[in-house]
Amino acid sequence: MNDEIIEEFMIEAAEMFESAEEGFLNLERGEDFNSNFNLIFRAFHSLKGAAGMFGLQDLQGHMHKLESLFEAQKSKGLMDKKQVDYFLAGIDAAKALLEGKPVHFVHQDSLENLSEAIIKETKAVAHAVEEKLEQKKFNNGKTRGLVFIVDDEEDILDILDAYLSSIHFQVQTFQRAEDALAALKEHAPDMVLTDLTMPKMDGIKLAKEIRLINSNVPIIMVSGNLSKEKVLELLCYDIFGFIEKPFNESAIVEICERAFDLSQLNNLLSKSINYILYQFSDLDSYLKSVGKENIRLSLKEELKTIIRIQNELAEKKKRKLSDY
Repeated sequence: MNDEIIEEFMIEAAEMFESAEEGFLNLERGEDFNSNFNLIFRAFHSLKGAAGMFGLQDLQGHMHKLESLFEAQKSKGLMDKKQVDYFLAGIDAAKALLEGKPVHFVHQDSLENLSEAIIKETKAVAHAVEEKLEQKKFNNGKTRGLVFIVDDEEDILDILDAYLSSIHFQVQTFQRAEDALAALKEHAPDMVLTDLTMPKMDGIKLAKEIRLINSNVPIIMVSGNLSKEKVLELLCYDIFGFIEKPFNESAIVEICERAFDLSQLNNLLSKSINYILYQFSDLDSYLKSVGKENIRLSLKEELKTIIRIQNELAEKKKRKLSDY
């Protein structure tokens, strides 16, 4: 596994944790159990498979126990507050395990007779349910995706922020390219809008650095002086599109919509591939147990080919940028 695949796993693991937490917080608010079951179970099962693929045995075992206990609750079709708190504590413990931290979590064979003492003991990393609910409320209305905007002029940032916020994007602005790069290592935006001319690190240098961290995120260049020659030069840096000053709001919305569609397509493709890889851990064990060695080896070779092609495409992009 190269660093980029591991980084993708860490990002997707965070998203799966968030999906599971969202499901349990829905239950906390009194929503229907069955309508949230698939959201939670899919996250648990994917995390278990991913942990197995990456050799994280402690995390895999932990998720297997949580998954089994949660699945057993399906026949009852409901869950009380203590049970919800227990699983939220289990998710916190899983996050700690993923980070390599020691965890003391008391696994239960049944959700019956959970006491406050057990809940308190299992909270390896304490997070108040109320804080999670407030965070969900804060994010409501900006659910389409995350956009980074980089420009050394605050007025420009405010204008672009207003345009994109109006169509329900979550926006994070930066006046220094270096700050945007630091944030990019912690978050995965769906697109980046950057000014071409900035002090210290300009848009071209920023684009090259972004590609070393994220090879697929669409980058849109903003400039008040775009000649034909400059556009052709920028295309060599894998730039998705261009926004000219003075701004045309409808043109900005249109290009950002197209960039978001591309980002969603790339994410869907990546997640689909990773989901297959994550689930292979269970399938591999099953095929081995029933003696289907030829099928097992064939699938393994196909997955190796997929990973090899992913790596080759990523390396090709990096080599292309290093030539300029």
